[in-house]
Amino acid sequence: MGRLKIVHIIQLLGTGGAEKLITDLAIRVNPRHDVRIICLYPSRDYPYEKLLREHQIEMIFLNKKLGFDIKTFMELWKTLSEIKPDVVHTHLHAAIYALPWFMFHRKSRSIHTVHNMASMELGKAHRILQGLAYRHLNTVPVAISHIIQQGIIKEYGLAPEKVPIIYNGIDIEKFSPKEQMKTQASCTLINVASLSKRKNQALLIEAFNLVLKQKSDAKLVFVGEGEEKSSLQSLAEKYKISDKVEFAGISSEVRKWLSKADIFVLCSLFEGLPLSVIEAMAVGLPVVVTEVGGVPDIVEDGVNGFLVPSGDAEGLSGAILKLIEDKGLQCQMAQNNMEKAKAFDMDYVTGQYMKLYKYEVI
Repeated sequence: MGRLKIVHIIQLLGTGGAEKLITDLAIRVNPRHDVRIICLYPSRDYPYEKLLREHQIEMIFLNKKLGFDIKTFMELWKTLSEIKPDVVHTHLHAAIYALPWFMFHRKSRSIHTVHNMASMELGKAHRILQGLAYRHLNTVPVAISHIIQQGIIKEYGLAPEKVPIIYNGIDIEKFSPKEQMKTQASCTLINVASLSKRKNQALLIEAFNLVLKQKSDAKLVFVGEGEEKSSLQSLAEKYKISDKVEFAGISSEVRKWLSKADIFVLCSLFEGLPLSVIEAMAVGLPVVVTEVGGVPDIVEDGVNGFLVPSGDAEGLSGAILKLIEDKGLQCQMAQNNMEKAKAFDMDYVTGQYMKLYKYEVI
């Protein structure tokens, strides 16, 4: 099989794991194949858009309106008809707009990466249609963790062999380990994620307030933007800890922020397979993460981090304090994480997807 025409379809190229996967795949695959990315919504000049432009990867924006938009179906159909893709790879809610194309173009290889639990990823009506695509249109659902695979099997009644698992990956070289651990007593916690209800940073602020009662020189940094920013700032003000909490916004230099920190914390209500945790692991940070979704696939409690029940502020603060107070434990977990992160090299992930694109067994 020669040079392939590969199209990724997503709502927009924000700051999430799905967007990062598309960007990383496109950059690695484009030199050998013809890769385009179709975004349903208008350009917002996000960092991933800038990065893709730097690599001369074509992005097509359909300027979709909010809500269900019939015009977008037609625009997408027209665009795909002009490209004549060999592979159409969909992500998140954008999948529904590609269904008509798959119904009439069976020769296009159809891949859909499931980044969330199947029961939560799409609305009920959309899940019915997506199930038809899996069972009758030869669309291959790719799970990003074992628990995601189990959810797909349960929701759609598919056999395990029909649902391959491909973990999300990172550029291991880009997230090389930081030079050394800090020797000073102060500690910086970091959270890299969109500021949203799902990421539940309010719980982290609550837990951090408890941490400060025993470790007054600690600091918390949020790297990311989102609709919850103002409410999180208000919560920090309520606890009178605003001087200890920094909102750094979106950054294209995540490693730089991670290398300045001591402990990575993520307290999401749900995760498929959080790339931000893997990036922190590669840099050499111990992690404290809520035990949700695919997180246990990458974090072994007490070995390379701590797993905390979702919604448990006291448990979260306790795990953080345990690490702050034991530099030896920090160092050991950091070493374990740097080794474990090697299993999530993006070059290997790219190879797995290319096998799928070419109808090979993985």
